[in-house]
Amino acid sequence: MRISSVLRSIGLACLLCPTAQAAEPEIAYLRLTGGFWQVWVTDTEGAQHVQVSFDETDKTRVSWLPDRKQLICNTSDGRIQRIAVDGKLEQDLDLPVSGMFDAQVSPDGKQLAFSLASTQKKDNNSVWIVGVDGTGLRKLTNQPGLAISPAWAPDANAIIYSSGKTVKAHELWKASVDGKRQEQISTGRATLKVDPAVSTAGDIAWSDNRHGSHDIWIHRKGGGEPVRITDMPEFEGEPSWSPDGKSLVFSVFRAGEQRIWVSDPEGLGARPITPADARSRAPAWAL
Repeated sequence: MRISSVLRSIGLACLLCPTAQAAEPEIAYLRLTGGFWQVWVTDTEGAQHVQVSFDETDKTRVSWLPDRKQLICNTSDGRIQRIAVDGKLEQDLDLPVSGMFDAQVSPDGKQLAFSLASTQKKDNNSVWIVGVDGTGLRKLTNQPGLAISPAWAPDANAIIYSSGKTVKAHELWKASVDGKRQEQISTGRATLKVDPAVSTAGDIAWSDNRHGSHDIWIHRKGGGEPVRITDMPEFEGEPSWSPDGKSLVFSVFRAGEQRIWVSDPEGLGARPITPADARSRAPAWAL
């Protein structure tokens, strides 16, 4: 019997404490489970953790559909799946292309943005968009080098992404979904700026190595200089905003541990919400 079949036969209820009342899951993340990066969900306190994907394929990025009952997930072999939070659905989307990565669903749940190689040339990816139903495929960006990590603006009219010609320097860019405007929005010293995330208020968080190791930085929509909110010695990245913009969840790799942490936008009250013995990354807060 396949590992996935065994896990399903156990039942999701067995993954929770039987005497505890389950809190509503609001954060999805990837956890190394049985040798594969699988999708798990948890509440904001990290009190309850439930595995919701089971096929023997590594997952690479996850985002929530607006109903909070289903997720969109990219796989390491370039497929995009729809996954139910109750663990009862894991289905490939019928899309006109393959080989996608960094896929994220739009706030209205109707479109996907993802990175895809434009040619056979190495390190030549563009940002594309397509309807969740497979219609309306088109390339949104056309720059030399890589265009990766697309993140939707809250009104779904623009996409923030990371782009650069080398692995040592990426800037943040903004492209309108209608294809009419494309502009660099980060300034200052050339560093590796990746994993942008946009709050409902339009604030942008990302991971930046300008001080040696990767830290979380935030730029407020109203202007001013970007502010670094984490300064741990190894890696903080992959941020995701809470719906009210008052909290961030992000990945922390330090002292041999890979965990999910949460904090306020000033970096105060930072605390882990996944177990120390569970390798976890790539969190996504429900809309």
